This record gives sequence, structure tokens and C-alpha cells, in this order.
Amino acid sequence: LVGGAVCGIAGVLFAPQLSKTLLKGKDSVGKFLYEDWTEEEEEDSLERTRQNLNDKIAQLNAAIDNFSTEADRGLSDKISKLNKDMEGMELAAAEGG
Repeated sequence: LVGGAVCGIAGVLFAPQLSKTLLKGKDSVGKFLYEDWTEEEEEDSLERTRQNLNDKIAQLNAAIDNFSTEADRGLSDKISKLNKDMEGMELAAAEGG
């Protein structure tokens, strides 16, 4: 009971500093926690967020393209092998039958 009260008080006292440290300052927390947040800072933050999202989307698209290329190549190889196997089976059936 006492430990919970002590930790609760410590959390209230240190939460703003922890959020600044863990979330890397005003940019991540935003204007909701800071009174001195300006519109220019907000625009800069939004632009950085957009750029980060665009970078992540580009990385995701590249990964999808790589996977698709490898999957197509693997599928083509399997189809070629299957065709060769079937031709061999047809030849064996024709020779045996």
C-alpha cells in the first residue's frame, strides 16, 4: 500500500521529465503538454512525420517488390521443374506402354 503511494507520487513528479527524455522532447509529445508550442514547430513536426512515413512506405514497397520478384522466380523454377518431370513421366509411359 505504501509502495503504491510512493511510486504514484514519484510518477506524478517525474512524468514530465521522463516524457521529454523518452519521447525526445516537444516534437513527439506535441502542443498538448507544452504551452510554448508554436504553429511553426507544429508544422515542422508534421513535415518530419510525413517524411518519416514516406520513407517507411518506400521501404515497405521495396520489400514487397523484392518478395514478389523472388516469389515469381521461385514459382517459375518450380513450374519448369514440374514440366520436365511430367515430360519424363510421359516418355517413360510411352516407352513402357
